Amino acid sequence: LEEGFAIVYNGEVGKTYGSIESFTFSPDGENFAYIAKEYAVDNQEFVVINGKEGKQYNTISELNADANGNFSYYVGGDDKYSNKIQVINENESHSDPSFFNYTKSPNGKSYSYQIREKDKRHVVYVDKNGIEHRGKDYLDSISFTWSPSGDHFFYIVHSGENGNTYIVVDGVEQGHYENVYRYLFKWNSNENAFAYKVESDKSGITVVMNGKEVGNFSVYDSVSDLVVSPDGGVVVYSVHKQNERGLNVFINEVKSPLQYDNFSGFVYSPDSKTLAY
Repeated sequence: LEEGFAIVYNGEVGKTYGSIESFTFSPDGENFAYIAKEYAVDNQEFVVINGKEGKQYNTISELNADANGNFSYYVGGDDKYSNKIQVINENESHSDPSFFNYTKSPNGKSYSYQIREKDKRHVVYVDKNGIEHRGKDYLDSISFTWSPSGDHFFYIVHSGENGNTYIVVDGVEQGHYENVYRYLFKWNSNENAFAYKVESDKSGITVVMNGKEVGNFSVYDSVSDLVVSPDGGVVVYSVHKQNERGLNVFINEVKSPLQYDNFSGFVYSPDSKTLAY
């Protein structure tokens, strides 16, 4: 064998290169790709997809595969905020935007990323049907999160106006909050409803169910254990208020008459008629 590195695929030794990294299959296992480097050719890097070598570049990073077996990667730039070109298979995208924060859904059928075009930044997510959704221009976007099925997408954005923060669910802004420093977001088991809490040093702790505010508490209180019923009708959570010894259970806005020293978790019956904890 020639000195260097080679991929062994189904027992067959492939071509030898100076280095090989980031080898990956597409989610269906039908396509295979990796980044290879040729030290003898000015340290050029290229992606090999199903044994075919692609165009050579100085640097390649973030090789990923989508549900359709397409491989995407970035070329140029020293970090994710630098100016880059995205390549999908062998097709180069725009040369001036920056692409970063690429995130796939758990089942690999949907994906999202952030794009910067001159002074604007957008979140783009592509659903399982291949339909592209582009969000508004925000100062910053974080916490890209897909539901387990890949049908729904959530992220947090900062507008830059008075420290405003928005929760965005499936492209829809869910109110705005100032100076948010912590959050918790939950889908229910059927993914037909969601709930979240945001903690702000200005407005305290806010609990929201399907876009409707159902609870507001002091910044000195504690809210935890958000669980949304399977039918999507209510969210149950626990609250410990600063000047009270015990914990209260809330179902949406309704407070339990009893306080508890401690408890562990909430579980709904499949028909959502019974709650246990």
